[in-house]
Amino acid sequence: MKKKAARQTTTLLLSSVLLIQAGVPMNALAEPATISIDGLKTDWTNTPALATSPQAGWQGFDLGDVYLQNDARNLYFYVDANNVPNWGDNGQYINIALQINEQDSGVATNPLGHPFNFSQTDKKPQYHILLRVDGDTSVKEAALYEAGKSTPLANLSNLNGTSFAVDRTKGFEGKIPLSLLGLSNEDTVRVLTVLSGNNATEHGAFDTIPSNAANKIADSWNVSANPSTQSVYSPAFTLSGVETVSQLEVTTVMPANQSEQVDIKSPITWTFNEPVTLDASKVSLMNGETAVPFTAEVNGSTVTVTPTEPLGLNQTYTATLPADVVKGNLSNTTLPALTTSFKTITEIADPWKTQRYIEMLYVRADHDYTDWNLWTWSTGAKDGQVDPYKITEEGAVFRIPVGKDATNVGFVIRKGTDWAVKDGYGEDRYVKLGSDRVTKVVVESGKGTFHQVPTIQGPVFEDGAVTFFYRDKALYEAGQLDEIDNVALKVNGVTYPMTYEAKNEWFRHTVRLPEGRHDYTFLVTKDGVTTEVKDPYFEASSVEYRRPNIKLAASVAPKAISSRENAVVHVKPTLPKGVTLREMYIDARPIGGPAKLAVDPALNKQTIAVKDTVKPGRKSLTITAIDQYGNVHKTKTSLTVRPVSMKDKQAFDWDEARIYFMLTDRFYDGDKTNNNPNGEYYDQDHLESYHGGDFAGVTKKLDYLDKLGINTIWITPIVDNIDWDLRYGKDGSQYGYHGYWAKNFEKLDEHLGDMKAFHRLIDEANARGIKIMVDVVLNHPGYGMEPGAVDTGATNFPTNKERKVFDGMIRSNPVDGDDLKMSLSGLPDFKTEEAAVRQQLVKWQTDWIKRSKTKKGNTIDYFRVDTVKHVDSTTWKSFKNELTALKPDFKMIGEHYGASVNNTGGYLKSGQMDSLLDFDFKYQAERFINGNIDDVESALQYRNTQLSNEATLGQFLSSHDEDGFLVSRAGGDEGKHMVAASLQMTAKGQPVIYYGEEVGQSGKHAMDMDKGEFNENRYDFDWKRVKGEGKEMHTHYQKLLNIRADYSKVFSKGTRAVIAGGSATGYSVFERKHGKDSVLVALNTKEAKRTITFKTKLKHNTKLVDRYSGRQYVVKRDGKVTVSLPAQDDGGTVILVKKAKK
Repeated sequence: MKKKAARQTTTLLLSSVLLIQAGVPMNALAEPATISIDGLKTDWTNTPALATSPQAGWQGFDLGDVYLQNDARNLYFYVDANNVPNWGDNGQYINIALQINEQDSGVATNPLGHPFNFSQTDKKPQYHILLRVDGDTSVKEAALYEAGKSTPLANLSNLNGTSFAVDRTKGFEGKIPLSLLGLSNEDTVRVLTVLSGNNATEHGAFDTIPSNAANKIADSWNVSANPSTQSVYSPAFTLSGVETVSQLEVTTVMPANQSEQVDIKSPITWTFNEPVTLDASKVSLMNGETAVPFTAEVNGSTVTVTPTEPLGLNQTYTATLPADVVKGNLSNTTLPALTTSFKTITEIADPWKTQRYIEMLYVRADHDYTDWNLWTWSTGAKDGQVDPYKITEEGAVFRIPVGKDATNVGFVIRKGTDWAVKDGYGEDRYVKLGSDRVTKVVVESGKGTFHQVPTIQGPVFEDGAVTFFYRDKALYEAGQLDEIDNVALKVNGVTYPMTYEAKNEWFRHTVRLPEGRHDYTFLVTKDGVTTEVKDPYFEASSVEYRRPNIKLAASVAPKAISSRENAVVHVKPTLPKGVTLREMYIDARPIGGPAKLAVDPALNKQTIAVKDTVKPGRKSLTITAIDQYGNVHKTKTSLTVRPVSMKDKQAFDWDEARIYFMLTDRFYDGDKTNNNPNGEYYDQDHLESYHGGDFAGVTKKLDYLDKLGINTIWITPIVDNIDWDLRYGKDGSQYGYHGYWAKNFEKLDEHLGDMKAFHRLIDEANARGIKIMVDVVLNHPGYGMEPGAVDTGATNFPTNKERKVFDGMIRSNPVDGDDLKMSLSGLPDFKTEEAAVRQQLVKWQTDWIKRSKTKKGNTIDYFRVDTVKHVDSTTWKSFKNELTALKPDFKMIGEHYGASVNNTGGYLKSGQMDSLLDFDFKYQAERFINGNIDDVESALQYRNTQLSNEATLGQFLSSHDEDGFLVSRAGGDEGKHMVAASLQMTAKGQPVIYYGEEVGQSGKHAMDMDKGEFNENRYDFDWKRVKGEGKEMHTHYQKLLNIRADYSKVFSKGTRAVIAGGSATGYSVFERKHGKDSVLVALNTKEAKRTITFKTKLKHNTKLVDRYSGRQYVVKRDGKVTVSLPAQDDGGTVILVKKAKK
């Protein structure tokens, strides 16, 4: 049914275009009113559209109509920009293909080589107009190309009479001289306009004019394997009123005669008022008496002379077109000799003098920089590999170009390109950019922290003192600050010598000033000459100091909590008019927190947590506020830390969670009545369709999860999702079965069941001591929920009424490369930095705590939070504050992509997240099972010291967004996977089991869906495997989880120490210890079983039990114990505990 509907739509579109083309060709005015090339549509209101694009393109990218006009000498164009997102300084572009007089150029490609072409058109285009946007209204790139030619007829460096403008929110506009195109009266032009992106190897046609099913639109970001083919032009535009050419004339010469500072690679061009032919054999290019080798060619009305080698610096050259060598094709006339003389530049311009960039010095102790490079992202310029700019005695210097909108640039240091070797500290890191054009950092091999030269933003006030900084911008950028002899600060006529700090590349001095305004300058001495200058970083060169009277009040709610709960500190500052706070923080050390726990001034509230090692009692908390003048203001409040009650002890601490993550739709179908509530075309055999899993299904399998040893169930988002098929009209389907594409945040998704079913799940789980964790999204709604989204024709496409709920909340101008303002995977982006948007999103999500409360008083216990790095910290703090006010023991684990113990993004111990998913653990597990035991043990021991009840990590092997561990990192070897699971279950942190993993299910994550590469890792749980071919794996997981449950405090809070083994032996024995309780764990990475002996601190004759196998052992007189360690395929695990006394 669905495919038939798609074919009918295609037929209608084709029919409508055929009707248009059968009409009379459209003519423009011969002498249009004056057109201002400004990207605005003002001058085109009375001009009919030549072709239209009523349908939006891929991901909602949308051009509107295209317009043409001509006057006596120029062709003008205008293209509507209905939805062209802001991609920063290298944005999207249009390619207007011009087909002239029904002639065929035979060239189907486009000039930039993007994966779209004109192979299906009846006649191939003769010319291409390109126009790329930079930000909102700047032109990044503009050119006119003849088809098949690599040299443009015109571009930004040689406009050749052309003119271009763009307003990303309105349109693309330009003017092309008719002489460049060789057009005259009665000539016809058909156009086909393509909108494309900034990746020439991947981005195809995002939208086209005209809209037509035969003009193929991209269906993914990468269409390199399936380019977008174009077929249908606009109706013909016929030129009239073009001036008649009776005599060949020169319109422009570049470089002009007697020009200076000409680039040594510049071609010499003559542009004429009509197309020409050339006798190239008679052209000359001379440097004095010396002939310079060159090539000469004609491109329409332009003759180009190109030197075959760069010209010399500071040299004079003369190019000559002798008489009669150029002939006009229209007038059949020639010209006398044409000569232009010019002088080249004296030195080659350095592009780094204008480019914004990061300069990174990478230092290695071995001084070997062969094949070392950077992998970068979020640069706003060109992401990917960066090779050394130069190698110096100090180290390898990298220069990373960054865009004007870039704020936080990520990097990893690696050797080669296969990712087999990375720097000793191989995790993701970020450089936070300031206002300097050049940001300098120094990275030492193997060290996580790196030095970044600080940005100067003017004088800094600090508790009655003012610190002044001086830096010469040009010398700083050139690395030549050492050319300055000395600098002195002059304030109110008094001079103070400044101290140079080489590490920070600035001169600084601190003075105490009375209240009032103070002018200052710097006395800079260079080469013995002293010059008085103003502050180059603070133009006013004047500061004002005041001591305002600020009152602070603070309170805490609840007033008493245990280590399992949170509280919110409320701060109320009373500020005089015109006074602001620069910083506010809580000294949380009395409760085990940081010395400076920042309070967001937009909220004046801050969630606090208690470390479980803090003794009960009343704790005094100091709140510090620093005003704009650097004055310090303090107040105090108190919190009572109470012990965990007997009632609380029946539950478990947050860091003791054993989490089971399921895609609810794929776990178990417990109610078939909700399988197709919207009359869609679900194919339950297709991986991207709804499969029927629901709340009722989870409830029916609670006993299974309880016996498995789970105490926390993480279910995918429960809110109402979009109902339309994103692959409508294509093979297969793609629905929002996973829950991450919300349509209504106040309603349960109808596929999962009603509130009664959800309440039953919550109560039944609670009765078994199992917590419910719900996935939530605050970054985005689903596809098609943005304003103006164009209906694709799919059933159940969002209506205007459904979209209206998000009015004013969605970003109209996403910024590519900006984590907080980008459109993630093309999804609409919420403007969470705006208070009203933040408050609404927080309310929608926190309302579920109240809405989900059952008659028994149970509700949702935890949230898993999606896309943490793509939402601002103020929103996360607000979210945590409101949740704590509702339910003090409510916790959140966040998805900060790439998170590890060394890369927490500032989300832990900050009143935002209580835990983060550990993206690094699977790599550690992979190294371990492949024999790199020593490095992994070292890493896990360090990780162990960094985790605590109020700031922990959730270690996972597989997930819905990545290839399954078994099929990828374990290479399909179930024995290796079992050892990896043992490492996971015995490590500190929260083990997160991905559904089906415990019965040996695994799969690849989706790649190119157009090639049938769907999400094999989002399988239906195969219940037959529990007692069938997955039984051995299931038994392994069940043992491990229940052993962890029995020794929960040891594994969740205990220390970790290596006892024996290592990479050389192929096994590891380590001790986990908490208080008086101790567990010895041995893991085997080899295929064969083995007998191992290792020394312990246990007394002679201590009886030990292997909880994994049930075998018993006795400690010998020397403290040693000998155990049988199973092969990988038999679990590879021994877990020894003292045998309980009868």
